[in-house]
Amino acid sequence: MENQDNDMDWLLDCMVEYLKSPMWTTEICSFIDFHCVFFAGDVGDENSLEFTTIHNDFKSIVEVKLDGFCAEFGIDHELFVKACSKISNRVHQKCIDQLIAVDNFMLFKKMMVQRNTKLN
Repeated sequence: MENQDNDMDWLLDCMVEYLKSPMWTTEICSFIDFHCVFFAGDVGDENSLEFTTIHNDFKSIVEVKLDGFCAEFGIDHELFVKACSKISNRVHQKCIDQLIAVDNFMLFKKMMVQRNTKLN
């Protein structure tokens, strides 16, 4: 059982390092910087079809990158989900929370508005 927990920690440690690496951040940050211009200023409660399309494109990029990471390490979906359910420290939790938040449109929109504001 302890060996299995160590395997889970190893997997989560690798995930954290991957999410910090240029292999992850370069494409994700470029996408955000390029598309945040559509979320200019006071978009308020307005949620255009364009926002939804951009969010879906973002989710696709994240999914492809995550699938690539799992494939590279020979991790199947079941093992990844199991590892995520065994989180025991804040760093791992923060990392997984970021991945879960990708599906949340309102968090995505908020992030894009904040990034647009920061760049301007």
